[in-house]
Amino acid sequence: HELGKLSGTRNYVVLEAHPEASRVSGILILRPEEPLFFASADRVVNDVMQHLETQTQAQAQAQTGLRTVVLSLEESSDLDSTALECLMELRQRLQAQHITLALSRVKDKVRELFKHCDPQGLGDEKLIFWSVDDAVHAMNAFSRE
Repeated sequence: HELGKLSGTRNYVVLEAHPEASRVSGILILRPEEPLFFASADRVVNDVMQHLETQTQAQAQAQTGLRTVVLSLEESSDLDSTALECLMELRQRLQAQHITLALSRVKDKVRELFKHCDPQGLGDEKLIFWSVDDAVHAMNAFSRE
């Protein structure tokens, strides 16, 4: 699901269910509704790329550039090797388009896996956040630097 911000709060909710929520300019915020594992990971990556294409077209029309994808991993308390590889591939695909992948709601076990297996990529502490709001604020600050 694509998430949007509820005005005046730190809350991010499913846009389809909450028309009062709004997209954050330059940032696509997505949350898989299931844990990432070997059977779902490839589909989730494809969904991210499909959302990205749609969002990129919309932002091109509004003349604002999409610079970040925030992926909320709140449903994933652990990752298998397939899910890890799919996330690493997603990061590389986005990076090739000059888009940063930031991860939010990342559990401790998954953080440790990222730091061990991909310390300069998924394990980069500047791109892992406890909340969606923290990720959005950091990515907005990062884009201004």
